[in-house]
Amino acid sequence: MKKQKKRVKKELFSSRKIIISAVIAIVFVLSFFLDEYILVYTSSIQNQLFMDVMEVISHFGSILIVLLIMTTALMRKDRKYIPWLWGCVITAMLAVFLLKLGVARPRPLDQLFLEFGLISYSFPSGHTALAFSVLPVLDRALPRLKSVWIIYAVLVGLSRIFIQAHYLSDVIFGAVLGYGVAALLLPRKV
Repeated sequence: MKKQKKRVKKELFSSRKIIISAVIAIVFVLSFFLDEYILVYTSSIQNQLFMDVMEVISHFGSILIVLLIMTTALMRKDRKYIPWLWGCVITAMLAVFLLKLGVARPRPLDQLFLEFGLISYSFPSGHTALAFSVLPVLDRALPRLKSVWIIYAVLVGLSRIFIQAHYLSDVIFGAVLGYGVAALLLPRKV
């Protein structure tokens, strides 16, 4: 009886993973069709204060700020998660860097960004991948603040779209990549 319950539970978990993966894939594919529409919409926003706020939020997605803030938060709560945080961030950013070079998708409006002396392409969004790569670690270390971390990551992604540094599909893939890398790296028990 116990074995049967475990098998059923394992099958349900496996089915749920497949459904979630399929939904993510569908959303990602659909986002390509919305890229130009979203770009036109964000271009029509003429509110300078809103755009300035989006720019500030976008900067809070930079690697230095994320690691500084998150490491400080973990030092006060549970230091054993700090190596995992850094490992997830570094691995996600390495994956982003390799994908950017491999795909070489130009940024919206043909903007030229340089990172480490190299042209930085649009796909995937590194800021968004970074923001989402810390979620699994922080969810375990500071679970009561889960909604704060999710809101932060979503705002970073949205800000990248609104300042027209990325397309919607760049941001969605960056979020999935960042979260996925961290979820795969982080062991069940730290």
